[in-house]
Amino acid sequence: MGQNAIRIVVIHNPVSGRRSRARLDRVLTRMREAGAQVTLRETAGPGDAEILAREAGNFDVVAVAGGDGTVNEALNGLGTLEGEAPRGKTPRGEAPALAFIPLGTANILAHELGLPRGAAGLADVILNGERRVTWLGRANGRRFLLMVSAGFDARVVAGVNTVSKRFLGAGAYVVAAFKEMWRGGGRHSVEVDGEVHEAATVIVTKARHYGGGFVLVRGARLEEPKLHVVCLAGSGAWNMLRYGLALLRGRLDRLDDVRILEGVAVRVEGDSGETAAPVQMDGDLQGNLPLEVSIDETPVSLLVPARK
Repeated sequence: MGQNAIRIVVIHNPVSGRRSRARLDRVLTRMREAGAQVTLRETAGPGDAEILAREAGNFDVVAVAGGDGTVNEALNGLGTLEGEAPRGKTPRGEAPALAFIPLGTANILAHELGLPRGAAGLADVILNGERRVTWLGRANGRRFLLMVSAGFDARVVAGVNTVSKRFLGAGAYVVAAFKEMWRGGGRHSVEVDGEVHEAATVIVTKARHYGGGFVLVRGARLEEPKLHVVCLAGSGAWNMLRYGLALLRGRLDRLDDVRILEGVAVRVEGDSGETAAPVQMDGDLQGNLPLEVSIDETPVSLLVPARK
């Protein structure tokens, strides 16, 4: 290998998509055959991806092989972007670019970035893709790339355990959703740039997609330093079924009881300052209400397919 070979560390979560290990092996082989210096590091438990990313300063690319939650861990350990990076090598002192090898359940980020499905295409994005400056959100002091939520959405995530997720995949969320929709839920106070609204469920998102390839907010872009706040007024089984059907049809924003707001500072509280309600961030549970959300001060560099 030449001294100028691109240096890649692959942070692999072996719990995410166990049956996708063959895809990862094909991606690794493609990158090594292209002359890249590839180091594989596996996580052994929650928080490991953050630690491994923090130790990746000598690499040009941090490629996360797992799900959206593993990416969230890694970006919280990743250094900050000090300037727009050229293609290929990362200048000394600048944070590595972040790449994604989707092996998880929903893989919203893969849809957001327009990543190819095949191993050859994924390897090409990591080796030759464009570096896109991307603004993150920050919720209760922690960075997120896709979204953070409270209400029905977060309670469903709370109802999915590791065992059901491993054996049922996306079906585990469907089962949890059917259980949760009959339980109802409280109201939330949602303050967006100083203006207060009310919702049963609130999703603060940087991403356009939700639950895989379904469009949640048409105008959302990861590269823009702003938040979109989706407020769902209704609760209970009938309303959740309405919202779900509208999401599948790409028409959620057309419902009369759905508001989509834009802002840069959001605060979410439950009934009477409720603190027990769960918060979901990038597909995993992340604490409880109240929730303070803003745009992170420093962007990261994401690898995306090169424009043709």
